[in-house]
Amino acid sequence: MNHLMSVADRRLVFAACVVVPLLVLVWLGADQNWDLANYHLYNPHAWLTGRYATDMAPAQIQTWHSPLLDVPLYLLVRADAHSLLIGLWLTIPAMVALLAGHALLERLLERHARVWEVLAFIAIAASGAAFMPTIGSSMNDSYVAAGALLALAVACHPLPSWRTWMLAGLIAGFTAGLKLTAALYCIGLLAAVCAAGPARQLPARVAALGVGGLAGFLVAYLPWGLYLWQAHGNPLFPYFNNIFQSPDLPAESMTDARFRPKTLVDALLVPVRLLGTSMRFSEIDARDPRLLAGLLCSVILAWPRRDVGAEVSRSARMVAAFFLVSYGLWVLQYGILRYTTPLEVLAGAMLLAVLARLPMRVYPLVATILALAFVAVTVRPDWGRRPFTRHFLAADWPTLPADAMVVTSSGAPLGFFMLGLPDRIPAIALSNNVMNPRRCTGLQVRAEARIRAHPGSFWLLESEAQQKSRHGQDVAHERYGLRVAGNCTRMRSSLGGLRLCPLARQEVAPSPSKCRR
Repeated sequence: MNHLMSVADRRLVFAACVVVPLLVLVWLGADQNWDLANYHLYNPHAWLTGRYATDMAPAQIQTWHSPLLDVPLYLLVRADAHSLLIGLWLTIPAMVALLAGHALLERLLERHARVWEVLAFIAIAASGAAFMPTIGSSMNDSYVAAGALLALAVACHPLPSWRTWMLAGLIAGFTAGLKLTAALYCIGLLAAVCAAGPARQLPARVAALGVGGLAGFLVAYLPWGLYLWQAHGNPLFPYFNNIFQSPDLPAESMTDARFRPKTLVDALLVPVRLLGTSMRFSEIDARDPRLLAGLLCSVILAWPRRDVGAEVSRSARMVAAFFLVSYGLWVLQYGILRYTTPLEVLAGAMLLAVLARLPMRVYPLVATILALAFVAVTVRPDWGRRPFTRHFLAADWPTLPADAMVVTSSGAPLGFFMLGLPDRIPAIALSNNVMNPRRCTGLQVRAEARIRAHPGSFWLLESEAQQKSRHGQDVAHERYGLRVAGNCTRMRSSLGGLRLCPLARQEVAPSPSKCRR
């Protein structure tokens, strides 16, 4: 490489990739997002304590997301670690993602990046509307960025071999095994490997990548997939049930299509529409120019040049192929902005690589101005943060009778409450985004049978946000014959206020259910 970097400079680069996410963490505060309250704590708790055999969908459809990635977070919470320490743990993937992005920047430049270039890259990458809000968050999208970009950086090694392709596949497959939404980046990596070199070597490259990817996926997902297969007859339950036909849910794919473009025109306009603040691609307002910049840079980088070395052309082709294919799959499958964390980081590296073609007298100034502009114009969703406190999870856990059953009927995130329940007390969802008393599914049949057979007391768990709504109480009353029989108890927690209401069976039979036998 023609621009040597001193040991001190490399240490500075490493420090920047570590310190910037830490500064973002301190600025944002402790995690308090919806998914954390719903399933990131409940799922590992249920898996490790056996509550999966006791409960029925208290974390809604996310009840069956793999708990393995969240086990360290759960163990830290159960050990009552300081919320700042837990935030530090959750920030590590963002650090890895920036380090991998820096490695890809140097692959594209075919030299060591100058310190100011690295700082400009970090400013663009770390401030993205998808990437920045997930730093120090349990949403795990920065984990996807780390795995996908690390795999791509390995694949772009200057001296590739079958070991290189296999290792890249192993990293990508392992990432997807722990979080299935990363699967689209595995296909993007395949596209990058296809663009890596001579066609005669393509079968060997793809085979090595495939072997590594399959091995990584099986190591990460097999324990959970086998459980889902045994419990529900679908190793990806509840998703792709149109293929696996588990009787526990309708034969539907169960994918979230809220933000998916409806027409070809909508799909083509996605990067342009992201230039304006809207909720088209997120539950909260967002604006981000990085995907449009990445698409434009992909075209520029993939265009053949005669004034550079072969390695730049190869790396540029691979990165461009990865970006374009991954972006296309994201548009078609999801359209959810926070799933683009790898693309936002990669867009920063690609933009610097394109700007490096400018004359040196203007390149630093233009790069600095654009980096500051990207930081300034981006509108980032606030997924929920709070000041750091001694306890990451604090709650007024109730004392319930030994014969109690807790029921929920809400779309609110209530899964974390189960950490305060004795393992013998079950939690059954009456109605949420996967349980519906108007649909006769295997889950619904078992839930109703459990409720009818329960000899003890019932307690309805609600969020404080439901206080003005009687939806949960009406469902319990009309569909299950359970009515409120006393004053509701308010409970405070660091993840939101809750109410626990005593229920009693009514003498008059409830409305008939499709699942009543």
